Amino acid sequence: MDVDMAVRPLRENEFLRRLKALLLSPRRVWGALAVEDSTPIGLYLRHVAPLAAIPPVAKLLSWSLLFGFISFGTGAAAAVLAWALSLAGVAVLALIAARLARYFGGEERFDRALKLIAYAATASWLGGVFRLVPVLGILSLLASLYSVYLLYSGAPQLLAIPAERALPCTAAIIAAALALYVACAALLTAVLGVGALGMT
Repeated sequence: MDVDMAVRPLRENEFLRRLKALLLSPRRVWGALAVEDSTPIGLYLRHVAPLAAIPPVAKLLSWSLLFGFISFGTGAAAAVLAWALSLAGVAVLALIAARLARYFGGEERFDRALKLIAYAATASWLGGVFRLVPVLGILSLLASLYSVYLLYSGAPQLLAIPAERALPCTAAIIAAALALYVACAALLTAVLGVGALGMT
């Protein structure tokens, strides 16, 4: 028990250091992430699952508890479904990104594509905290735009995309991400009604 208590803060500090480095100097971090030995399950447990929960939890607190736009029951169900769809979306988008890579002169590697999508989404997920206050939604949008830059800067190092093809490759991945977003919003609405649409 004492050993676990001593190790946990180090792990938390490492996690925070990585987030800071990724956001402030992504080009240096991508190289290290490309060769890092990690499994998809480990990546999901330590990075994707907790960070992907930020936007739906913020929306739940805002839309249900602070402003009462929807009932807490509907909001909670929508938040859980939105989180689950986000987790699935990361894997699906990684599959698409890996397949697209070869069309842009890169390498079709799912493991690295999963890292690219998961870490590029970091800014967008962290920006989800601004969804607590609807008028700050523009800041959440700006964070999502920074995720596009992270994707663009990481594609050459993780998927071996030639620098001159990084921009069109990024555009293709973003187009796929938008299509997935629309599909998830449609599914959320079909399951929980139009009132849950704002939870996406």
